[in-house]
Amino acid sequence: MKKNYLSALLFVWTSSMAIAQHEKRVKSEEVPSRVLDYVHSHYPDIGKTRYFKEENKDSLLYIVHVKTKHEKFVLEFFENGELFEIEREEKFENLPKETQQNITKELTSRYTRFKLLKVEFVNPHMKTEYEVTLKAKAGHTTQFLEIFFDKSGHILQVVELKLKPIPTLF
Repeated sequence: MKKNYLSALLFVWTSSMAIAQHEKRVKSEEVPSRVLDYVHSHYPDIGKTRYFKEENKDSLLYIVHVKTKHEKFVLEFFENGELFEIEREEKFENLPKETQQNITKELTSRYTRFKLLKVEFVNPHMKTEYEVTLKAKAGHTTQFLEIFFDKSGHILQVVELKLKPIPTLF
């Protein structure tokens, strides 16, 4: 039990470190006003808010971590301030029953064992999807995966997450 808990904790921590390497935290003054207007108009009971800038080879995204009284969101915007994606962490039990059944069926058919680590409602380009992060075992191989499902619970994409070693001084 402790081994599973520790491996899941290590996975989440290393995943967040990998994400943090691509995102650079910025002040609200560095974010387009269109982004700030959207956040304040759609989340009036806003609590803690953090802003990030992510530069890729050919694009720039502004990422806003929003915390309200009851929920946490991650909003992604294009450089011009247009909304790209909304992510919200969900409990698996809160997904529609049919979606839960289809996701469970898909995972059971592919893996001998699996453990859900995180479930997110994802809305890229205003299209409902779910992103499920899990630890899965097929045969003798254990993998950490992100699997994207459509709103019905059918697989759209499977991404294997590679754990990078943590650099040490020893």
